[in-house]
Amino acid sequence: MMKKALFILSFGTGILSAQTSTFITDGDWLDPANWDTGAVVPDNQTAFINANAVVDRNTGNANVDNPSRIEIGSGPGISGSVTVTGGTLSGAHGGGNGIFVGVNGGTGTLRVEEGATYRSQGGTMQFAVGDFLGGTGFVSVAGVMQIYKFLNVNNGTFEMMPTGKCNLFNSNDPSSIGAEGTLSFVIDGSDVGSLERSNTNGLNLTIDAAATLKINLGGDFELNDSWTLMRYTSLSGQFKEGESFTNEQGYTFAVDYGSGNNDAVTLTLTSDSERPKISNLTATPAAISAGASSTLRWSASNFDSLTLDPGEVDLTLLTETTIFPTESTTYTLTAVKGAASVSSEVTVVVDELPEINSFTASELLIAPGESTTLAWDVSGADSVKIFPPFSFFDDEIPTTGSDSAFPFSNTTFTLTATNATGSVNASLEVVVDALEAAIIHLWDPSLPRQTSGAILDSVGGKNFDITGGDLITDLTSDSNNLKAAINRVNLAANTGGDMGLGFPTQDTTFEIWVMPGELNDDYQVIFETGGPSDGTAILMNSFMLRFLHSTGGVNTLDLEVPFTLINPSDFVQILLTLDLDNQAVNAYVKGSAGGAISASATALIGVPNGRASLFTWSGFGGGADGALGGTGGTAPLGVTSFKGSVGLFKIYDRALTEAEADEAYLKVADRITESDSDFDGLPDFWETRFFGDLAQGSSDNNDNDGLTNLEELNAGSNPTLADSDADGLDDEVEISLAEPTDVNNPDTDGDGLTDGEEVNGNPSSNPLIVDSDFDGFDDFFEMWIGSDPNDFNSLPPADEVGIPFANLNTLGTGSSFDALFSVADTLDVSFKMLVDFEEKIDGDREVVFETGGATVGISLAYEAGNNLVYRASGSGGLELAVAAHTLTERQLAGGEISVVVTYDVADENGDSVIAIYLDGALVASDFKPLGGDWTGTNGSAFGVASGNFAGDGANGWLTGDNFVSGSINERKGLTVYSDTLFTGGPEAALVITDLILDQEAGTIMLTFDSKPGRTYAVQRSFDLVTFDAIETDVASLGDETNSPAIAAPEGRSFYRVIEE
Repeated sequence: MMKKALFILSFGTGILSAQTSTFITDGDWLDPANWDTGAVVPDNQTAFINANAVVDRNTGNANVDNPSRIEIGSGPGISGSVTVTGGTLSGAHGGGNGIFVGVNGGTGTLRVEEGATYRSQGGTMQFAVGDFLGGTGFVSVAGVMQIYKFLNVNNGTFEMMPTGKCNLFNSNDPSSIGAEGTLSFVIDGSDVGSLERSNTNGLNLTIDAAATLKINLGGDFELNDSWTLMRYTSLSGQFKEGESFTNEQGYTFAVDYGSGNNDAVTLTLTSDSERPKISNLTATPAAISAGASSTLRWSASNFDSLTLDPGEVDLTLLTETTIFPTESTTYTLTAVKGAASVSSEVTVVVDELPEINSFTASELLIAPGESTTLAWDVSGADSVKIFPPFSFFDDEIPTTGSDSAFPFSNTTFTLTATNATGSVNASLEVVVDALEAAIIHLWDPSLPRQTSGAILDSVGGKNFDITGGDLITDLTSDSNNLKAAINRVNLAANTGGDMGLGFPTQDTTFEIWVMPGELNDDYQVIFETGGPSDGTAILMNSFMLRFLHSTGGVNTLDLEVPFTLINPSDFVQILLTLDLDNQAVNAYVKGSAGGAISASATALIGVPNGRASLFTWSGFGGGADGALGGTGGTAPLGVTSFKGSVGLFKIYDRALTEAEADEAYLKVADRITESDSDFDGLPDFWETRFFGDLAQGSSDNNDNDGLTNLEELNAGSNPTLADSDADGLDDEVEISLAEPTDVNNPDTDGDGLTDGEEVNGNPSSNPLIVDSDFDGFDDFFEMWIGSDPNDFNSLPPADEVGIPFANLNTLGTGSSFDALFSVADTLDVSFKMLVDFEEKIDGDREVVFETGGATVGISLAYEAGNNLVYRASGSGGLELAVAAHTLTERQLAGGEISVVVTYDVADENGDSVIAIYLDGALVASDFKPLGGDWTGTNGSAFGVASGNFAGDGANGWLTGDNFVSGSINERKGLTVYSDTLFTGGPEAALVITDLILDQEAGTIMLTFDSKPGRTYAVQRSFDLVTFDAIETDVASLGDETNSPAIAAPEGRSFYRVIEE
């Protein structure tokens, strides 16, 4: 091959900088107009929030679809805020960055409201409040703040509201509260938002001796009540308040910091002696006519001053006062002592109906025998009654008060307040339901705010993040009331739901409704919590439901429940109870489309320790043995992710009875259908499905294949077909093999040959093994190319390219080809595949195959304009060879094309040469000083989307999508020929056999092989990269054709002939 070498050496400077976007206008985070770039900050970039942003829904489809760094209020004199009112998948995700509130002299505010979630997630991702450069921050958490790694309160306040949660610390990364930092807790009765670790590594906190602890106490409480503020792995230091202090409200607290290792920080109310007090503020009468008076009376103590509003009337020396309101008025009495103050209110109604200020129940759902506290506050009433009567009060009750009620059944309580003007009512219902009251966690995909990226726990607040999720809505069924379910987009991936806290309980019940997907012998993980040493898992395959439990590193439960008696065509209830007192486990399985079965066992029940997962196991596809709950250390063979859907998931605070298990089922499904009403050993749904009635018996053989109906049931085969999967082997033959094949899968091992072809073939092969002789070539490839798939010494013979070295017959990604094929990447190489291309007018680049990356690698891509482009990068990524060919109409319409690409590591000039051959003909080539190494270590892809592959010639990578503009013959795969350079094969038809130069006329004429009835184009190139047509519609003259006379240019040129 003649060539002209042109070397261009270019030097330049580069600046590596992170891409940033700044929020500059108050409003919606997802409004592009509020960002300086005109677009919402994309994934993995930095966001500066220098205005007031509102996040009311997910800012990404998944938790990973978010900026890697968020700075709220960044820069001297700059202020910014983020208010999160909705969504569960917003925040920062990445590595080495995080969320920074108040940065570089700026002032930042972050508020996470109740019902919303914000997160800082990823390796070494921190959450920082203020900095040491003048940045100050304020953070208030009433919803969920998911900080996985570490928290640094440098200069500002981190406030936990009573409903707030910050309980997912899971790493050894150090957290701190600095000298200018304040940790604040707003407590409401028994409710406090604590900081908690999610595993045995999380929350390692250092407290500066000058750091501040702030407590605001409200709600109902008593002296000596205690609250847990933190659960930590390690703790060093104390707040400046020390172990006892009095807050601004006048409450005195004791602080117990714990041992410093695997312990908690506890706050106890020890005294209220420094707090002013007001009690018994009353108005007599509470309702008057215009012009009349009412007397306010009170009891107060421990105050410096006493003031009545409206009017700021000083009542410090009084215990009562007379008022003459002309309209209904609320009076506020305030007692002050030092910095502490308390207030009490009373309303006097003037010529109006009474006002029911509040009427509440502490619990609206209780179990039989439990109580709820009714509380009320009424203004302007002469009398107050509650029906039905429930307390020690007489017929009439005080206008303000509370007491316990013990309803035995669902009860509606009605409060009636009366004065001279008339009466008003308020009602509330208390539901008495033992089953519903026992629910401590509820994940219902049909409830509001559920998404494909997260399923929210509407009762216990433990939400599952879903990776690769798919929320399915508008479900309908004749047998159950489920309206939605969560599934996964890619069922082959080890993705699913993750909940960092797990469920560390011993007395419990798990109830989960699933729609099975494709099942086989492999166990699919529906749910698991804890780990191998201490955990629980629910698994399923086509024959069995399996329940695992472990404690102390030992598997103590392996309970199997046959699944063949359950109709899998609709949702199935799986209910597992763990009874600690009796060391008993019960499993109940019912199909809403039919079938019911149960099983029980005794087992030592422990406390699961670790995360929880749906569809998969903790670690999202990490080694199952190292993460799957309940195994004791060894997971069942073939464990994989669940391929079905989850329609409902509940966890109860105790072990349900069998009757309650039925009751739970009937809350969702219409009826319990017995599995086998005629007691013949065959499920009714199975008989009806295949035979239309229940007339068949277990020993009958409807299809005369040698198997009874019972054997067909157990095998999962079709009792009306002798060969259920039409693979050439009767069902009885398949299950009678020494190693039985799958009666419902014509190709059990998935190698492209049916089980019948493998068993009865000449030569035969193993239908359970893709590569029967373990020679590195699968059975289909050997049968196709002509070697014996059952003989290790029978290797594929040479074809038109050479002797095959390896073959890849699975589309996907993997390690770089040198590692994948054990082939030297410094030897010449050829790759061959069969591809049927379709027209590609536009759209993104599609990957045919690639290996290596921008620095060293090769890639073959199909691009807009029907261009097949082969690239090779080298010399530190700064040299790039590109061979490109535009597919002709005949190539697009002709079906499969043999595509061969070659890499010559070094020609006579030391250059690396690449080339593309289609059906044996050279169509494109190029050369560059690449260094003679055709793959780096960046990984590879065959027919699927990939990133970071060769190349742009400036050590930059390209990305590509799945190959969809046509099809790759996956079974024949990608064949590798090591130390082999294809130079054209017998399929090549367009060979230039002669070139005649007429120097006097300055023309040339080409003679080339041709085929009758075809037309051709003559193309010319000066660099072997770009070819331009110079003659078209050259009609074939038979087996050989002469081109028209072509004007010869000066210098060196190259010609080729392309069939049109």
